[in-house]
Amino acid sequence: MRRSAKRGLMLMAASLLAAAAAGCASPKASDAALAIAPDAPPAYRVFFDLDSAEITTDGAAILDQAVSSYRQLGTVRLVLAGHADRSGSERHNRDLSGRRAAAVRDYLLGAGVAPSSVEIEAHGERQGLVATPDGTVEPQNRRVEIFVRPD
Repeated sequence: MRRSAKRGLMLMAASLLAAAAAGCASPKASDAALAIAPDAPPAYRVFFDLDSAEITTDGAAILDQAVSSYRQLGTVRLVLAGHADRSGSERHNRDLSGRRAAAVRDYLLGAGVAPSSVEIEAHGERQGLVATPDGTVEPQNRRVEIFVRPD
């Protein structure tokens, strides 16, 4: 994306966020602003069962929303960050988080998202939403976060 186009997206995001904070924008507009802001929180979170990389029914519904947003936003990059809880070894959890991110990628590609728009990361057990001691099962930490970034 050219620098001027990227700057335009950033200005649009800042304007939409300011309008939302002032109560002047629709929730859809503020969601769009968050989706294209470079340091925004994850746009979507897909959770997984214990020691699984299978997309659940709830996960598929969230991914369908992500695909819809992707189509509306146009040229964006989706960063898929896989995570695991601390119930297994560090190596196992890193591999599992990569398989989770790959499962989400495959779902998105199957729904028509361009392969060049997707990148995956495997964080293992290092970035839990809930801090836990080693060996602890924590459902909130078993997830893939989808970040929407300008391309």
